[in-house]
Amino acid sequence: MINVLLGSSNDHKIAEIISMSQGSNIAFICPAELNIALDVKEGVSSFAENASIKAMAYSRKYSGLVLADDSGFEVCELGGRPGVLSNRFEGLKTDYGRCQKVLSLLAHSDSTNRKAKFRCAMAIAMREELLFNCEAVCEGTVNFEPSGVNGFGYDPIFVPDGFSKSFAELSFADKNQISHRVKALNLVIDWINIHGIEAIGG
Repeated sequence: MINVLLGSSNDHKIAEIISMSQGSNIAFICPAELNIALDVKEGVSSFAENASIKAMAYSRKYSGLVLADDSGFEVCELGGRPGVLSNRFEGLKTDYGRCQKVLSLLAHSDSTNRKAKFRCAMAIAMREELLFNCEAVCEGTVNFEPSGVNGFGYDPIFVPDGFSKSFAELSFADKNQISHRVKALNLVIDWINIHGIEAIGG
């Protein structure tokens, strides 16, 4: 097994990544297990930048491989917003408030375009060196009202292409087959399988 620290303080993301990685040869470590607590200041340029910033920050606290991600919700009609500000959209403090804001903006638009996507960027670092990064998306549309109780963030208003249910209505198992995060994680796992042992000097 290859140990990899998850550079995140988001319990939802940590739980998803650990669940998605079942069956791989990677053992993900939570920062709390090592008494690591960081408040990393994110940028506003891109998901890739933020993932790299977080990976590098956590790599200063852990000598092995570190994986960090940054993800968000992009709505076509809103010019790609909320985007990198998904978790801080319009200064709103709750997932429900942010979902309602997106729905309100679309309701006041003259367009019928409700296309949207979730985007996830992941980065691997070790000892303050960025080793790998990647991105993946899950395409879909914005529903007209929230539905479902699973997931988090904008999941209740996002219906992935090919489905009639929102992310929040899908089981975790079904979501974890198609999500932006699992697609990016699969790229990460492929990289670790090829380069991981060499990177850590095994």
